Amino acid sequence: MPLLSIKCLTILERYELKYLVDLETLVKIEKTVQIHGFADPQATQKKYNIISTYFDSPDLKAYYQKKDGVRHRKKYRLRTYGKNPEYGFFEIKYRNGNKVSKLRIKLSKDKWEKLIFENDDSIHNIIDKLSTDEQLIINSIIANQLEPTHIVSYWRKAYIIPQETPFRITFDLETSGSPEKQHDLSQLSTLELYPGYGILEIKIHDQLPLWCYQMLKEFRIYTQSLSKYALTMERLGLV
Repeated sequence: MPLLSIKCLTILERYELKYLVDLETLVKIEKTVQIHGFADPQATQKKYNIISTYFDSPDLKAYYQKKDGVRHRKKYRLRTYGKNPEYGFFEIKYRNGNKVSKLRIKLSKDKWEKLIFENDDSIHNIIDKLSTDEQLIINSIIANQLEPTHIVSYWRKAYIIPQETPFRITFDLETSGSPEKQHDLSQLSTLELYPGYGILEIKIHDQLPLWCYQMLKEFRIYTQSLSKYALTMERLGLV
């Protein structure tokens, strides 16, 4: 299993503020955001599909840490973008209150299938050849006996706000969950998680600019503890 070409990326710590907003209000908010920012140039379409297969230990440690409000916690997922992706990212997402950071490794489809779904024991033989961040992710998979639990899928619109320290604002729509574990939504039924609503996320490294405060106040929306992962587990009866 040749994993030496895997690339790893450390994403710097940032704040993530989440808001559950009805679709009519969300359209109005997007118009305000468009005045102050521009569509994420990395997105080749106005909106794009995100599919995440989440992983947990046999005792569902990540889920229960979320439900118990543990301040320092982690969750694990395989994430792809768009239809028929040629590669994906296995991520460890670290949370400290509202602050989050991520480690991710880039995997081609054949690699993620071998690495994740076949639980290939040969992974032990190559750990010493990987970078420090790659070893951290691989060791987490092994040590926590991680296995896929379910899929979460949604459509995202993303905007870059070009402040002194640029940040992102995203709109997640049509969020659904599925008990499927093979990272394939082509032939399975899904459960819509937030009918009539979308999720607004502000991902920022510093303080919110004044116009953001005014926008949130105008539309009377407030931060919420939203977890697509935990809600799907509950709605699908997996806990």
